Amino acid sequence: MERRSGMENNHIHEVYELANRNTFTGKKVKERGARKATIFFCGSCGRIAGYTGSLKSYRCCNAANTGLPDCQYSKRKRDVLEGSYTEIT
Repeated sequence: MERRSGMENNHIHEVYELANRNTFTGKKVKERGARKATIFFCGSCGRIAGYTGSLKSYRCCNAANTGLPDCQYSKRKRDVLEGSYTEIT
């Protein structure tokens, strides 16, 4: 095992201190609040329908896991679904 020079050890110590300073800031992490209940469900498997990445439509949240074609193609536009809900109430 080779020994490191004092300058190299000093550099490693500085990097270590910098990493700790950036990692342990002492700030509290915000806890995630309760999830908003949804009323939209997949017509095929009955699981919750959630937003797509663009937030423009809903689709089955379990589509990738079930492998059912109906779940994978169950995408519905957000404004149409939410508009039909507000008309009923």
